[in-house]
Amino acid sequence: MTFSVAVFPQYLEFSGMSGELVAQGMAKARRQKGLRRFIPLVTSSSVLLVLQVVLVFIAPPSLFWGSLTGIMAGFASSRLVFTLYVRYWSRSRGLKVSSYSMASRNEHGSRVVLEYGLKAVRV
Repeated sequence: MTFSVAVFPQYLEFSGMSGELVAQGMAKARRQKGLRRFIPLVTSSSVLLVLQVVLVFIAPPSLFWGSLTGIMAGFASSRLVFTLYVRYWSRSRGLKVSSYSMASRNEHGSRVVLEYGLKAVRV
């Protein structure tokens, strides 16, 4: 469950950008409309949080702390696995991948991200 919340959305976005990244050396992240992008994340996160609240009331403390520790360890390990996957992918293609973002300031002085994505340089 933690894998689906932490890594799966990033993996889908990266796999969609990888072909363009190899061909052009730069890939802009796709903007998905409205809630379509966030519904899976919010749903999965809500299930994890509600499960913890329910466990507080019905489960022994050891089960609660064990599941909480498992969620944290699963989140950290899934991030590590995704980072290692991207590193392996880029090295096998002879690329150095880095992220970029283009930002501007709005009329209130806050930073607004206009575009973000990945860029690749041959090594």
